[in-house]
Order: sequence, then structure tokens, then C-alpha cells
Amino acid sequence: MRHNQASFDALKPRTVDRLRVDFHAFLRFEKNPELAVYIQDFSTRGFLCQSNQQLAIGSRVILRIPKLGQFSATIAWQLGTQAGARFDAPLSLPTMLSIVLAVVQEQSPANDMTGL
Repeated sequence: MRHNQASFDALKPRTVDRLRVDFHAFLRFEKNPELAVYIQDFSTRGFLCQSNQQLAIGSRVILRIPKLGQFSATIAWQLGTQAGARFDAPLSLPTMLSIVLAVVQEQSPANDMTGL
């Protein structure tokens, strides 16, 4: 019985630490409108997201984080409404940390002006 190598690659233990995060972003697919997603963890090599649609393994996407940039990736695995994606080019550690820090600061209660 032959197995797809990509299936096994997705199951290998992670060698890159991921940061647990909580922010909204968008995925853009070729010839499709953007899809709002919820990013749950983030690393220099990829991210875990949740969406209201199943994402096809192997799909090429652009992760757009408002005000912070766009990053090309490929969907590596999918289970229900969760999916993991691998960046086409790994982010540098300073880039990844600056994105996470900016998202945290953006969502900080000190930046919430709704009560004013």
C-alpha cells in the first residue's frame, strides 16, 4: 500500500515553536474571493487557522494580515474547520515576532475606543 509523502510530512513532530495567538486575517485563493479566517497559532514556517469553509489540501493561498502584510502559503492539512498552512518562504524570527506583537498591541484593551 503506497502512502502520499505529503500526508506523512504533515504528521511529523514540529521542529519549530509556534506561538498561540488569537487574531483575524484573510486568505485569498486563486480566482476566489477572500475568506475570513481566525489564526490560532503562528510560527516562522506556518500557521493554524479556523474558517467556516473546508480548505483543500495543497491549495495555494495568500495570508493577508491587515496593516501587516501578505504571505504566500500552501494548505498542508485540514480537519473539519481547522487547517494548517506552510509558508512558501519561512518568515524570519524578527518578522514573525513583530507581526505577533503588532496584533497583540492592536487588540489590546488600551486600544479599544468603543467606550468613549
